[in-house]
Amino acid sequence: MSNFGFGSQGLSQSSDSNSFYAGKILGTPIRVNYWLVGLFVYQILQALGSNQPGLYAVLSAVGFQAILQLTVLCHEFGHGSMARYLGGSISYILLWPFGGICFSSYPRQGSVKENLLKDLEVVAAGPFTHLFQAPFWCLLLSGASALLLPEQLAAFMPNVWAFLNPLGHASVPINFALMSSASILVLELCAMGIRINVMLFLFNLLFPM
Repeated sequence: MSNFGFGSQGLSQSSDSNSFYAGKILGTPIRVNYWLVGLFVYQILQALGSNQPGLYAVLSAVGFQAILQLTVLCHEFGHGSMARYLGGSISYILLWPFGGICFSSYPRQGSVKENLLKDLEVVAAGPFTHLFQAPFWCLLLSGASALLLPEQLAAFMPNVWAFLNPLGHASVPINFALMSSASILVLELCAMGIRINVMLFLFNLLFPM
């Protein structure tokens, strides 16, 4: 999201008392809200208490958060890059439990119609990034399948698109008993990457920010 939807809340949550400076990416300062760190710790503790093996559960939780935050960053850079294209700049990007906020600005000397068009372009640029990110994860999933499931690939590939359903769990005829935990984790994370991007794209279509 850009700073249209949660701008005022995000501004307060990005203060030094509520967030910390995490570094720069492409010259853009990144700030992380403390509540996001707390949420991450909670997910790790929850994973340790699950029925899955400890290391697998933790790596799955860490992988999920890593993919989610990278996806959110790409989304926010979509907003910010469009603002830069329109002659503006990015102040910083905030990562918090509700996603991300790109604090950007751009010239608004034109007419009301021209300014509205600029606003729409900046808002649309974020969700547009998912049209590239989701296929990227599909390619990764296909490549990982070819490497990890050479004997089961014929049964697996026709079901790859089942992972695009953000509301359900794909049912794929794979004999996981023949696979290592690491292989299963790789496929699981690739599937997460697809679902996260599909869900964020659909969410932003319904609630553009």
